[in-house]
Amino acid sequence: MIEFFGNEKKKVYVVQSTSKLEIFDLDKLYWLFNNEPKIEVSEIVEKFYGPRSSMVSPWSTNAVEITRIMGIEKILRIEEFFSFQNNKNFDPMLFTEYVKLDQNIFENNTTPEKINNYIPGKNIKILRYNKNILKNYDFKDINFERLTKIASSHLIIPLIYSKLKDYQNYNSIPKDFIEYIKKIFIINQNRNKQLLHELKAIEKTLKNHKITYKLIKGASFLKRGIYDNIGDRMIGDIDLLVKHSEIEKSKLALNKIGYQSKIKYKLWKTKHQPRLLSSKKIFALEIHTEVLLYRHRQKLNSLKYLENDKIIDDLRLIILNYQINDYG
Repeated sequence: MIEFFGNEKKKVYVVQSTSKLEIFDLDKLYWLFNNEPKIEVSEIVEKFYGPRSSMVSPWSTNAVEITRIMGIEKILRIEEFFSFQNNKNFDPMLFTEYVKLDQNIFENNTTPEKINNYIPGKNIKILRYNKNILKNYDFKDINFERLTKIASSHLIIPLIYSKLKDYQNYNSIPKDFIEYIKKIFIINQNRNKQLLHELKAIEKTLKNHKITYKLIKGASFLKRGIYDNIGDRMIGDIDLLVKHSEIEKSKLALNKIGYQSKIKYKLWKTKHQPRLLSSKKIFALEIHTEVLLYRHRQKLNSLKYLENDKIIDDLRLIILNYQINDYG
């Protein structure tokens, strides 16, 4: 069930639930959405930009967690969609364009292929890309328009270009496809270079203030250098984990180098603090005190995870983050 709130000429909140929301649930959502009204339609035919259907945003994860603490158990996902009339410029790394918002807005019909060569607990190198795959591959039967849509929904267009750029026989690959994914790759590569640059200032500040921290998720892997090319992975923000006892100290330290947030959580606990932004930086910063949704925090002890530096723990977090935080 999809229901809409807000102003269709500015911003719309799209709420996905298991069944129609009751009146007492709506009253709570009005408060959460700053008294924005419900839009009594089944679809809105206007141009919007917002998160991809297959990628649950960090904002949505927080919003759903808040609604469950408020006693609304039936909500699965909440996302913000912004009207083109209000602002036509958006970051294509984080958002995509929609010509309408309807009951199928969050449906993703992509079926992942079966993985036959993965053996749990065995050498991780078995998962690495095999360059020999492309040597004799015939691309003539591939629907490149569909490939673009699927790859975009999973944020892997830069990775595809990275693996194709050394392929010698481009005759069967459309030139416009190669040019498009190359452009996305270069943009992402430059963004990630900037991320590492911004990361240096963040880590220097935390170390100077003697704060115990750990980078997690995308930024962590990028710094570890696990990717063949710095442009392979698309990253939306920088996530780091700190101790509960050092959260205020961390925020004050980062405030001094320009990271600010006007939002404060007072009534409930969440796995991370309000997102910190800097007008002089590209990437937002999220300080976590828990790595999983608060009610599932016992499944991966954040303090023990903070003190370990094993790649296997990072892989566990990736799996649990998808299964729990993103409701995978």
